[in-house]
Amino acid sequence: MKSTLILCATGVLTSFGVTSSVVWAQSPATPPLQSGPDAKQRAELQQKMQKLRKVRTRLEKIRDQALDAPSIKKKRDALQSKVEAAMEKADPKVAEKRDRFEELREKFVQARKSQDMDTMQALQPKLQELGSSLRATQNQVMKQDGISEMADSFQDAMITQMKQIDPETDALMETAERLSRELQAAMGRPAAPAPAP
Repeated sequence: MKSTLILCATGVLTSFGVTSSVVWAQSPATPPLQSGPDAKQRAELQQKMQKLRKVRTRLEKIRDQALDAPSIKKKRDALQSKVEAAMEKADPKVAEKRDRFEELREKFVQARKSQDMDTMQALQPKLQELGSSLRATQNQVMKQDGISEMADSFQDAMITQMKQIDPETDALMETAERLSRELQAAMGRPAAPAPAP
C-alpha cells in the first residue's frame, strides 16, 4: 500500500496525517447526536470515529517505536534534510511559513486546552492556509527524482520495521484507510488518500 508521506511543519515525518501536535490533516469532526431519524446513523458514525481514533493511536505507537530504530532514524533524517532543502529552494519563504505555522499551532493547542472556541475558530483558517501552502510545496518536491525514491525506501523500511514490532500493522493500516474513506463519504467529503509512514 503506497501513499504519500506527510512532512509536518515541525519537520518530522509522520504517518496517518496526524500527530498529537499538528492539525494539517484532521479527522472529520464528530457530528452531535440528535434525536430523530438520523440518530442511528450519527451513532454509527461516532462509533466509526472512535474506532478510527483507537486504530490510529495504536498505529502511532507502533510508528513511534519503529522510529526509534537507528536504521529508520538515519533514513528519516536523510530524507527530512533533503525534503527541507528542496522545499526552501522551491519557496524561499518556507522557513518563515513553517515558523508561523508552529506559532499558530501552539496557540491553537492552548486554545483547545482552555476550550476557547473563538480563538480556535479564528486560528483555524490561518492554519489551513499555511498548511495548504506548505503541503503544496512539499508535494511538489516529493515528486523530484531522488526524493521520491528516497521516500519510497524510507516508507518500505518503516513499514517493515512496524510489521516486526506488530504483525497486525497491515490490517490496522487497511482498517484506518477504510474507516477514513467511509467517514469522508458519509460526511459528503471527498476521501483523501491515507498517508503512510
